[in-house]
Amino acid sequence: MPELAAVPKGVESFKASKQLLSKVTKKLPKKRRKSRKQRYSTFVYLVLTQVHPSTWISSNAKSTMISFVVDILEYIASKALHLIYYKWHTISA
Repeated sequence: MPELAAVPKGVESFKASKQLLSKVTKKLPKKRRKSRKQRYSTFVYLVLTQVHPSTWISSNAKSTMISFVVDILEYIASKALHLIYYKWHTISA
């Protein structure tokens, strides 16, 4: 951390001392957080091993399943938003 300089005797007002303090101390740049992506590959693999324990899945098939899951979740969210907009309280077939 930078060391603070002594406040001169002529500076007595709070505003002037605050300005002097802001000149002496440097603000560190804020670190940006990476946006968190939702990854469903682990869940796809876990469900596959529960249903068919001896079966493996290729990366292309896994990416297809992940896009399918994302599409289904977006569809459900849009339908729920539609029901909320029109104030329906139940979802039925």
